Parts: sequence; C-alpha cells; structure tokens
Amino acid sequence: MSAPGWFNRGDGMHYWDGYRWDDQPPYVPPAVEKTTRIPNPFFLALAVLSGLVTMLPVLSFIGQPNVLAMLGVVWCGTWTAIWAYLAHRYR
Repeated sequence: MSAPGWFNRGDGMHYWDGYRWDDQPPYVPPAVEKTTRIPNPFFLALAVLSGLVTMLPVLSFIGQPNVLAMLGVVWCGTWTAIWAYLAHRYR
C-alpha cells in the first residue's frame, strides 16, 4: 500500500488514509493564535518604583564606597529584579 495522501483516481482527488479511500481529509486542529502578552501592571509598577529607590544606594556607593551602601545596592537591586521577574511571570 502507498503512504497516506491525496491521489487523483480519474474522477477527482481522493484521500487515501492508508486503509480506505475518503473524499475528506483527516481532521487537522486549527492553529492557535499567538497573542501579545503585556507585563502585569502591578508588579511592573513595583519594579519601576523599586528601581528608583535602588538609585539612592547606588549614588551613595558612587560618592563614597562603603559596605552599607554596597549592601543597600544588593538588597534593593535584588528586589527590583524580583519584581521585574514577577511582572513577566504573571502576565
């Protein structure tokens, strides 16, 4: 037997499914539309506000490098990254 597919049997195109002839093709589910997803506005606002707060220890660290300013940059930067991740995770 030949592989499944469309064949011309003389009286028009017919579909051979491997076992029998049929005039209808096999069911193919419709393609799912890709939708553009926007970030969660709540977490996005938290990420932006946290980013603004992170600039304070960054400026302090640039002006006079010390351990407390470095810890502030790490702490605030971590929360900024977490909020940004959650904004894209829960869309």
